[in-house]
Amino acid sequence: MPRKARSGSSAKRSPSRTPLGGAWTEERIPDGVTLESLVGLTPDPASGFRKYLEFLPDGTTDDATIVISNDRQDRVTLKVVGATSRVSIEAPPGQP
Repeated sequence: MPRKARSGSSAKRSPSRTPLGGAWTEERIPDGVTLESLVGLTPDPASGFRKYLEFLPDGTTDDATIVISNDRQDRVTLKVVGATSRVSIEAPPGQP
């Protein structure tokens, strides 16, 4: 039996978000967004400058920390726990 959508949920997309193209495609980072730090990602030997985080078929990956900022001085840290592939998003204190 199909599940009904929760009341108050919406299929509308936020105008500030860019949908990704899906697996196995390269995505460009929007203007004004900076990857400040990429810890735990694997360098791509074919490109010499790209890095990636590979998720294995069992859902696991390596531990990783990615710090993203934008031109409005917003900053978030994405922390990936490799054993569970759980991703947490942390904003600095005082930032929503």
